[in-house]
Amino acid sequence: MIKGVPGITEKDLVILAQKLGKTQKEKIALYRLLKDEPESIEQIFDLEPIKRFVLDEPDLVSFSPQLYFQFLGRLVLGKRGLSSQELCLYIARLLFRFLKMESFYPFGRFESRRHFLRIFDLVVQLEKSAASSSQAFRLYHFIADYSLFVCGIFKENVERCWNGSPGIDFYEDIGSRSYARAAIYPEAKKNSLQGIFSFLSTAFKEVRVALNEIQEKFFHFTPVSFRFPD
Repeated sequence: MIKGVPGITEKDLVILAQKLGKTQKEKIALYRLLKDEPESIEQIFDLEPIKRFVLDEPDLVSFSPQLYFQFLGRLVLGKRGLSSQELCLYIARLLFRFLKMESFYPFGRFESRRHFLRIFDLVVQLEKSAASSSQAFRLYHFIADYSLFVCGIFKENVERCWNGSPGIDFYEDIGSRSYARAAIYPEAKKNSLQGIFSFLSTAFKEVRVALNEIQEKFFHFTPVSFRFPD
């Protein structure tokens, strides 16, 4: 992992340097630059050789998930005027986070171990429990992120609304409100999340639509009969 950039690896830097450098000397210099100034990676995504490498040969792309998601975020969000580095990084980390199954159970499992955590259970937990400030913040943060992930990446499943399950409007509403609530906690300020939470609370739908495009163009799932719980 590269210090200060969670999820991005040494291999990522090597690939970027190899694709951009014309000579061995240039490749070495680019690698050192990226390692010393990893924040400059964001600017490299706009360069044509990197775009062509990712878009023309997606099966050959061997970036880490974090870097790949960051690239897709900048590419798709940028078309909507939402290409701030803070937003692209946040979306990449959100997608990377939910690659791990344990991310779906941050507060323990409800009901059977074979079922996903239901967002309704968390809402009830918030309303009925005397949650501490820290616990309430974590709950609102998770509900917001989970809502964005579900209706952004699994839009078709959500739209089926089996047996009265909540639709896109539900996830957009609860996700937007949860980001707004999370933004007011001291933990948000401490972790420099107030700005991005406030933005996502007002631009939830726009970001959700961008995630829909990422899923449709770049993620290919095997068709399955699957239902997200309410």
